Amino acid sequence: MEITEIAIRRLQRSLNALGRGLDIPHLRVDGRLDRKTVAALAHFLAARGPEGEEVLVRALLALD
Repeated sequence: MEITEIAIRRLQRSLNALGRGLDIPHLRVDGRLDRKTVAALAHFLAARGPEGEEVLVRALLALD
């Protein structure tokens, strides 16, 4: 598994966990950076505002 695929899987897992209650569709954790993943990321950041980015970064670091 490539490092990029691992990073995208971590992003997808984090968005699934942090996106609950934000009307973000559940993502399949497949390591592919597709339109659904990009849309979920944009929706999450728009819904959470400035602190959303910090929360997401902390979640990603915790999976490291």
